[in-house]
Amino acid sequence: MPLHPALVILPPAAVTAAMWATSANAVSPTSLVCAHVILQAAWGSYLLWKERIRGGLPMFAMIASIYWIFFAVSLFWGGRTLVAFAGRLIEIGDDYVTQTMIMALIGVICLWAGMRLPLGTPSVRDLPDVDERASSSLAYLRIVLVATTSIGLYAPAIYLLGAEGRQVMIVLSTSVPAAAFLLLLRRCWMGTASPVDKPLLLTNAAIRIAGSLASGWLGPVISLGLTVVALYLVIRGRIPWTPILLTVAAIFFLQVGKEEFRSVYWGDTTGDDVLERAQFWVGTSASKWADALGGGSNNTGQLASRTMQRTSLLTQVAHVVELTPSQVPFQNGETYSYFAVTLIPRLVWPDKPSVSEANRFYQLAYGLSDSRTVESTSIAVGSMAEGYINFGWFGVISVMLGLGVVLRVYERLCTADQTNTLVLAIGISLLPQLLTIESQLGQYLAGMFQQIILTFAVFLPVTRWKSRTAARVVVPAFRFREHPAQPLQ
Repeated sequence: MPLHPALVILPPAAVTAAMWATSANAVSPTSLVCAHVILQAAWGSYLLWKERIRGGLPMFAMIASIYWIFFAVSLFWGGRTLVAFAGRLIEIGDDYVTQTMIMALIGVICLWAGMRLPLGTPSVRDLPDVDERASSSLAYLRIVLVATTSIGLYAPAIYLLGAEGRQVMIVLSTSVPAAAFLLLLRRCWMGTASPVDKPLLLTNAAIRIAGSLASGWLGPVISLGLTVVALYLVIRGRIPWTPILLTVAAIFFLQVGKEEFRSVYWGDTTGDDVLERAQFWVGTSASKWADALGGGSNNTGQLASRTMQRTSLLTQVAHVVELTPSQVPFQNGETYSYFAVTLIPRLVWPDKPSVSEANRFYQLAYGLSDSRTVESTSIAVGSMAEGYINFGWFGVISVMLGLGVVLRVYERLCTADQTNTLVLAIGISLLPQLLTIESQLGQYLAGMFQQIILTFAVFLPVTRWKSRTAARVVVPAFRFREHPAQPLQ
């Protein structure tokens, strides 16, 4: 059944009009159109997915929505200044804001084009999958979940293999427990879990959230929410609005107390346990919101703007457009040097170049940090802007087309083809990284290969090879149970 034109056109138009009417910024007609088209593309793609024209995760709708948040929302409601080191403020001109919105629109269009290229993708049917028929396999999953989560809670464990093995330990404490969590959660939603799995997962989620708060980072909380929502989308085919709203509310609530938490605990923290730190962050955020709602020194608009500043690339990219190549010459691929050595373990090459070199160059060349602060602060500008830094507009088009191809392969292998539960779990565990559009390309993609290989290796002892015949029999039955009104595919 074709989509009604009013349903496709009116909601994005109403949202854009409302934001423009309430904006305190000067918004050019070109920027307004760019913001609207990006939102229209995300909304239209979501409607197509909802109508089952596409399967798996609505990847383009998700990534286009992220670009809309990071560029269009800031266009209307964000500031036009960029904070550099020592509190120096860099004013961003309206012309460069308009050029940045054009860049964002071109980037989203190129992502769409890359995802639509007629490229074949291999099937995951014949790859080893977790042998869920054996009770020993499920016990192994639970042991891996508990053990690797414990590694993440004990900060010194990251250096158990030395500085050269730090990346291995990071994968063991992040990607591996995430995949194990998703494998067991899927069984809960399929109705095949044992009585111990639900309490184990709830306890694990609570521990991960408390550990995230104790460490001063919101990223693990956001990643947990994203992966749970994504798995639900793939299995049930509908959006679980409650976890999404809870995650967004948690971000807005906790963001206001993060700076004060870090000023107290990002130093000598001996003697303070995880619960005490988490309670301090929650209590600080609660007091700030209570003060704002009670008419205190901070109002709710100021507190909300702190969160918005963390989800904006508009001023940063506009600053890049302003200085490139007039003051900072095109780099012609220099910031991509890490890709040439990404698969070489640091255990083999201790002096291997760092993935953070691209960030350091950006911070120093564009005046956001000096030689002292760059060692303690990492600022990224996103893969799209990095393409412009290297090759101008050709770089923007090439990088975004390439990322579109990567997202298409990810969408087909990890979410649309659900015949391999291990690949599905590993793929969804990578989703937060794919949606982190502010990362430079080395951070965005290079470490992903290491994560996939190492995570797969951890689960290899409990995998088995599946025949094509078995895969063809199992998959239709699974889909029939989940969507009884949908014809077998």
